[in-house]
Amino acid sequence: MPTEHAMTTEQSVPITPASRMRGVRAYRPPSHAPGVDLFLDANEVPDAPVGDLREAFSRVPDDAVRRYPDALGLERLIAERAGIDPGAVLVTGGADDGIDRLMRAVLEPGRRLAAFTPSFEMIPRGAKLAGAEVDLTPWVEGLAPVDALLCEMNDAPGAIAAVSPNNPTGLTLTMADWDRLSSAAASRGVLLIADLAYAEFADEDPAPMLVSRPNTVVLKTLSKAWGMAGLRVGIMLGDPGVIELARAAGNPYACSALSIALAEARVRRGEGAIEQTVASVRAFRGVLVERLRSFGARVTPSQANFVLARFDDPARVQRELERRGIAVRAFPGREHLADALRITCPTTPHNQQRLLDAIDGALATGVQR
Repeated sequence: MPTEHAMTTEQSVPITPASRMRGVRAYRPPSHAPGVDLFLDANEVPDAPVGDLREAFSRVPDDAVRRYPDALGLERLIAERAGIDPGAVLVTGGADDGIDRLMRAVLEPGRRLAAFTPSFEMIPRGAKLAGAEVDLTPWVEGLAPVDALLCEMNDAPGAIAAVSPNNPTGLTLTMADWDRLSSAAASRGVLLIADLAYAEFADEDPAPMLVSRPNTVVLKTLSKAWGMAGLRVGIMLGDPGVIELARAAGNPYACSALSIALAEARVRRGEGAIEQTVASVRAFRGVLVERLRSFGARVTPSQANFVLARFDDPARVQRELERRGIAVRAFPGREHLADALRITCPTTPHNQQRLLDAIDGALATGVQR
């Protein structure tokens, strides 16, 4: 119980937030309308099979609860499968944790981050929280404007960040783009952060090329194609010197022992664990694009597990899909995205057909025409 002294109210002076917090707002997951039961707004795999994880969970030893976690075994496994040294691997608390570590490791007031926009919002947020300035190069369609981004690196550069396939557009950088960015990072003494969270769904994965490049790190995740978003397991691969910096910049126990154990069980299964998921997304993605375009939506070509569609009245389309139990992501007020909805591709035939039927119902009244 609080003491009488503790309950006494006195005039207080509000705290003064650090200047780097100016304009930064907490990320809050979107709320969902009552009745929504198919969540296609977060780029998870909403219908990923988890039977193998239940079996693996039953084999987790009691010490996984009693003792602090150790991710070294998982890091060695990942290194072995990637054919790289274990010192080039760091397991993080999701890719978000990896981004945060890297920003704090190399950015500070007076340094700058160069990145594309629109893109994953945690990248500029992490740079600002590190006290750095952010130079954003628009990339809304077509090929990535690499020349324009590199031009932003002349003034106190600290890092370059790029996401491919990009979130939320689904656009990809070419292997030549990555080669130019990594060469520029190495020659200018800056860090290249290659966020490849959705690379499993794309035509090419640049990770094998990038992990051996100096000043370069690759971010992967088990949240997307691997269907384990709730476990919060990310993977950082690349320059061992940068990996060690990132290890020092973060918490020593970023992932729970339970998450590590379940992640290791699924990773041991190799690419076969995600083969069906990836194949289903790739096949359905084209069907979804054509269905949306048939109603007049303007759809960006995507190589991720989602598509970005633009509508004359996106709020109405979102409401109509919610009425049918399906959540999709809107971006009200966000530059370059105010007219867009991002729709995750489900992977089971039942949910795929349900989404197509919902789109038919939501758009049949001629929303676009």
